[in-house]
Amino acid sequence: MIRDITIGQFYQTDSALHSLDPRTKIIGVLVYIISLFLFNGISVYAIASIFLLSMIIISRVPVSFMLKGMRSMLFLL
Repeated sequence: MIRDITIGQFYQTDSALHSLDPRTKIIGVLVYIISLFLFNGISVYAIASIFLLSMIIISRVPVSFMLKGMRSMLFLL
C-alpha cells in the first residue's frame, strides 16, 4: 500500500529543474500557489496551466508517474 503513494517521492532524472537549488524550487512553488489565489479569471488560469505543463515537460518526469501520485488525491477534486 505504501508503495502506491507517490506524492513527494523523488524521481531520479537529469533535468534543469532537478539541478536547481532546493530554496529556488520552494520559492517558485510558493509564488505559483500564491499567484493562483491572488488572481482571478480564466486567462490567468490558462497561463498557470501552460506554465505547469511546461515545468512538467522540462522536468522529464513521466506524466504517468505524476498521475499515479494524483490518484490518492482524486477524492479532493
